[in-house]
Amino acid sequence: MLYSKYCQSDFDGYEKIKELGNGAYGKVYLVKKDGELFALKTVPKGIFNDISEQQLQKEIHIHKKLVHGNIIKLHSYYQDRQHVHLLMEYAEGGSLYQKNLTLDEVQDYFSQICNGIYYLHSNNIIHRDLKPENILLKKNVIKLCDFGWSAEVGYNKQRDTLCGTVDYMAPEVTQGKYSFKVDTWSLGIILYELIHHQIPTNPRKYNCPELVQDLIEKLLVAQDERLSISQVLQHPFVKKGQECRESIQSVNSINFSKYQVEGLELFNELDVYLEQQDRAIIRMTDIFKPRQSKKVPEQQVTEQPSKKTLFNTILDTLGCMNRSKKQSSG
Repeated sequence: MLYSKYCQSDFDGYEKIKELGNGAYGKVYLVKKDGELFALKTVPKGIFNDISEQQLQKEIHIHKKLVHGNIIKLHSYYQDRQHVHLLMEYAEGGSLYQKNLTLDEVQDYFSQICNGIYYLHSNNIIHRDLKPENILLKKNVIKLCDFGWSAEVGYNKQRDTLCGTVDYMAPEVTQGKYSFKVDTWSLGIILYELIHHQIPTNPRKYNCPELVQDLIEKLLVAQDERLSISQVLQHPFVKKGQECRESIQSVNSINFSKYQVEGLELFNELDVYLEQQDRAIIRMTDIFKPRQSKKVPEQQVTEQPSKKTLFNTILDTLGCMNRSKKQSSG
């Protein structure tokens, strides 16, 4: 099977921290290894029928090829006797569902969502289940996830499978014969919901800021009139969001470079200061260094005979000795 590429030993050493979610198709756990956090999706084989097993294989087949900053990364996967396990990037910010966002945040996040969808469409992949629950945040970076309903298509080919979540489903999905623009319909619903915390009702009254309303009106229309993802990226609302993010990244990059330069100058100044301090210490050591006396080798001290005077010589001749000699001889 497709998902037997990795063996269980690849998953050894992971510490299970807590359960993140529990759905119809299994559980997601927060796990940790070597100080890094991951999300582990565990799907029991008991729920499989031919369709769901094929769908999981397709999800893995598509997800493992996706490498983009706005898409959750699939690190590895394997199966044991009872489960299929998918080890994925962890997004600590959770999903966008029911988050209270400012208009600037909506603009930023929505432009990132569009970047992720553009990457998928450029690789001939339709997501087909876009909704706030499948859009995660990792340090203010959008991460698209859950590719269970995704499909690979040719550029002009259409799909006819009825799938997705009803509230975000484009009208043509129920009619059959649809393509990439089902995702841009979902983007229109999501954009409205990020601002109002509910999906638009029917008849739809958007009541949004002018640029937002203009974009939504160009998304929630018949597929022939609907914007493609390339056109969405050119819309002023999305472009402004991208420009703001790029300017922030540019400022951060400039500040980082500035800190690097200032840090280098500071270290250079510190090196000069330390070098001067070392020279001063050496000079002070030379000035106050105690003088070393030459070590004289120990010599055996012998009693030197004293010089005899003429008077002593006469006494010795006469047999007269000095007092000390007398005492020692006696």
